[in-house]
Amino acid sequence: MATALLTRPSVDEEFAAIVDELTRRGLIAGGLGGAALLGLGACTDERSSAAPSSSEPTTRTIDTAYGPVQAPANPKRIVCVDTYTVSALLDVGVTPVGVGDGGADLMLAAYEPTYASIPKVASADDEISLEKIAALTPDLILGVDYPYIAKARTKLAAIAPTAIFTWDSSGDWAAMVRSAATAVGRAGQEGSLEAGYRARAAEIKSTYADVLAATTVELVTAGGGQAYVWLRGSGVAAVLTDAGVRLGSASQGPGVKATSDDQASGFKALSYEQLDVLSDATEIITLATPDGAIDPDSKAMTERPVFTRLPAAKAGHVDALVNFFPFSYGQAKAALDELAGVLERLRTSAS
Repeated sequence: MATALLTRPSVDEEFAAIVDELTRRGLIAGGLGGAALLGLGACTDERSSAAPSSSEPTTRTIDTAYGPVQAPANPKRIVCVDTYTVSALLDVGVTPVGVGDGGADLMLAAYEPTYASIPKVASADDEISLEKIAALTPDLILGVDYPYIAKARTKLAAIAPTAIFTWDSSGDWAAMVRSAATAVGRAGQEGSLEAGYRARAAEIKSTYADVLAATTVELVTAGGGQAYVWLRGSGVAAVLTDAGVRLGSASQGPGVKATSDDQASGFKALSYEQLDVLSDATEIITLATPDGAIDPDSKAMTERPVFTRLPAAKAGHVDALVNFFPFSYGQAKAALDELAGVLERLRTSAS
């Protein structure tokens, strides 16, 4: 990765045409010209006329997957080109002006109305609309290092300072949250949320120590005609093990012969016929839809004969988490609350 400060790249003819078209149609508020649209002039927040104190820094350096980036110290119009950094910002009280689409099922229930109301600048099919982003006149653009975002990085940086954070697996969520909160000047709030999460994990580990000691958990979902075992490097595994959950051999990795690449990605894909690798589990956890029901693909998986023969399935110890994929401390804490419910049911069934 480059370590030098990112500079504004030259704009190719296609993107220049977008800028010209936006300017011609008067979509740039306040008479801003193409240079200001491209971030070559300072962005202002129409909601605040107060000038920053001369003693306060006007910029900050953000560490990104592509090296340090200079950005406003107090950004006002932030665009998230993914659906992951959105939760991190909403957690610390920052509402983006534009977000990626397709993340409704990945939001905390409390955030769903806000997310639904924000203009969408990237499709669920990983297509970024540079025109829509430019029309929002952002002063900071955030995202994670997915291929489609990395491909658009230089064009995004021509619109506004762009911070792309490392995202090799779902297990990178905590580092992403820290980076996103720091980028928008809310590191203190993020620290408080992390402390609350850690306290809840410790409480569960203590309260349900007896159940945790007697329980082996496997993590599995389904989609696209196959199953996915979520490994110890995944976000959900990290959250649950923080609370004292013991993973089975499949989610640990050896039971599915997980390679180093599998561990890095956080999951191992299996055919349904291979689901007998979950036989050591006394509890299986899968994905739930926002209403709490098992996700349709995972539900179909649990109805297959190879799954119904599993000891955990026979015992009725198959549960689903709405917050199976945490992308913020708010979601991680919600996942812990769901885990507490699972452990309470296991305790009751054993008595």
